[in-house]
Amino acid sequence: MISTPSSPTGTGWRSIYPFLDDLAQMEQNLAQIYKDNLMLMTQSLEQYKNEMAIFQKKYNMLREDYLFNLRVINERDEELRKCDSQLSQMNGVCILERAYA
Repeated sequence: MISTPSSPTGTGWRSIYPFLDDLAQMEQNLAQIYKDNLMLMTQSLEQYKNEMAIFQKKYNMLREDYLFNLRVINERDEELRKCDSQLSQMNGVCILERAYA
């Protein structure tokens, strides 16, 4: 805050420095604006943190689903390879049977 000089003549400092009241009011307004902005930024930060926590949970769920699906696909591919191998063996047996029939 601005210090105000005392007036020995009794006329008061307001008559000598009429802008001091306006300046003090402006300082109070600025302090209130700063306080309001700080509160808004704090609230915004909290909201951002909450949203990030929600997005992190959703990401983790999607990742788990993806990994599960990837395991299922790998298992299916392995079964298909086994089936292809067995089918090839059966086709080989059928060709041999026809050759000797």
